[in-house]
Amino acid sequence: GDALRAGNLLLRAHLLSRKAQGQLGQERDRKAQAVIDKFQWITAATVFANPIPALDLLANGAVQFQMVSELATVYGIEVSTAHVKMVAAQMVQTLLKLGIVEAATSLIAGLFKSSLVGYAAGGAVQGVSMAYLTHISGHAFKEYFARGQSWGGGGTQAGLIRQFDLTSRADFLQEFAKQAIQKVSNRVFKGSE
Repeated sequence: GDALRAGNLLLRAHLLSRKAQGQLGQERDRKAQAVIDKFQWITAATVFANPIPALDLLANGAVQFQMVSELATVYGIEVSTAHVKMVAAQMVQTLLKLGIVEAATSLIAGLFKSSLVGYAAGGAVQGVSMAYLTHISGHAFKEYFARGQSWGGGGTQAGLIRQFDLTSRADFLQEFAKQAIQKVSNRVFKGSE
C-alpha cells in the first residue's frame, strides 16, 4: 500500500512537472515572439530612416545584439557580451553565405511592386528586408536558446534555412509586407504631421 501511494505521488509530481514545463515553454515562446516582433520593426524603422546605406549593417548589428541579449533573458540564459557578439557574427556570416539576404530582398521587393507606395518607397524595401532578416534570425536564435544554446544538427546554417523555409511562403510574406506597409506608413504620416 505505501509503495503504491508513493509511486502514485511520484507519478503525479512528474505529470505536474511536465505540465509546468509546457506552460513555461509556451510563455517563453510568447515573450520571445514579442521580442522578435519589436526588434524586426525597430530594424525596419532604423534602416528606413538612415540616409547612409553603409550604416544600415552597423545599425542592424546593434539591433541584433540587443535582440539576442533579450532572447537569452527570456530563456533564463546568462550570456556574455563576447558570446552574443560571436553568435550574432556567425548568424550574419551564414546569412550572407547562404544568399538569404539577396533572396529576402528580392522576395520583399516583388511584393512592394504591387502598389504605388511600394515603388515610391525604396527605403521601405530596404527596411522591410532587414526586418524580415531580423525575423528569420530572431526565430533561429529563439530555437537556439530553447534548445539550451544548441543549433542542433546542421548548426547555424540548418537553423537559418529552416526559418527561411518556414517564412518564405507567399501567405506569410504577404501578411508580413502588409504589416510592414502599415508600420512604415504610420511612421511616415506621424512624422509629417
